[in-house]
Amino acid sequence: MFTVFCMLIRVLCTCTSLRLAPVLQVLVADTPPLEHQLAEPYSQLLAALQQAQSYSHILAPSSTFGKNLLPRAAALLDVQPVADVVQIVDQRTFVRPIYAGNGMATVAVEPSQELIMASVRPTAFPHESSRAREGGPAPVEAVPDSVLAAAAPPDTPQTTWLG
Repeated sequence: MFTVFCMLIRVLCTCTSLRLAPVLQVLVADTPPLEHQLAEPYSQLLAALQQAQSYSHILAPSSTFGKNLLPRAAALLDVQPVADVVQIVDQRTFVRPIYAGNGMATVAVEPSQELIMASVRPTAFPHESSRAREGGPAPVEAVPDSVLAAAAPPDTPQTTWLG
């Protein structure tokens, strides 16, 4: 069984707890460099949070933003991500489509890789909104300032918000 943490970025969250099954803790990150949803500061934040907390798995949706964010964060952490997961076989084995979805490949992550990062197709998994988390609501906490400081713009930014 996994312990699940959830991170909300640039979300106005005034609540002190949320009922999200099976989430144990909700982390909120809100700092000016995250304002425009650029992958560079988000990936730096994710890498800093991983270095501070040592999670076993980091999952992101297989959306345009998730596919932009995850490889950048994985590169900062020296990890090979698994893309477009449609089935979880076990903690280290996943199924993903290949050949434009005409075939499925079973991918096993090497045992030497401690952190597993994957983008997941949310539509491939059942929606379980009615299931209540056992043990009460998950506390909402701010990401520590030392970790938020890592989301500062890079020294030589490759991407700039023009809007």
